[in-house]
Amino acid sequence: SDFPGVAFLAQATVELEWPSGATAAATVLSLRRLDPSRHPLAVQGIEVDVETPTGSSVTASSVTLRAYHALFPARAATFFGFTLFDAAQPEVTGLSTPLGGSRVAMSMPTEVSITVEKAPASAPVSEWSLRIGGRAAQISNAAVSEGGSASVIAVAGTSDAAGVQHGLLLFGAPSGAGCDEA
Repeated sequence: SDFPGVAFLAQATVELEWPSGATAAATVLSLRRLDPSRHPLAVQGIEVDVETPTGSSVTASSVTLRAYHALFPARAATFFGFTLFDAAQPEVTGLSTPLGGSRVAMSMPTEVSITVEKAPASAPVSEWSLRIGGRAAQISNAAVSEGGSASVIAVAGTSDAAGVQHGLLLFGAPSGAGCDEA
């Protein structure tokens, strides 16, 4: 997006807006002009590095991100569906199958290897369960390292449903707890 020239960092503003309408400012850490040959104050494309806000009012969610020059707020670059994650929560960092990548054949049972960072140490792996496409998947092996990295190997069952099937790894919840079979 074309951004008005910035004389100093405080002129760049980035804010996040939640679906509820609540807003919070991000801290602009740095700016980089995409074409250094252009005059620094010319309208141009820039790359902005920000630190997202923190605190009890900041929740993990899909938000709208707006970046604008403080002197020209009506010329905001708007990005819908920017996703904020809670850095303290478990995060799937890897998924692989014998088919390569993250593709799971739902027409036949398929082994799935999952890597999770920040896995909770408080929940014994014997109580973990996995659901893919709304159905229970059989966990054949799960282990957590001292650093909180977990490795899970499971077999995804078959399904007649076409398209993307979502998965859910539950820590410490009995299989099927709070989940519909449909």
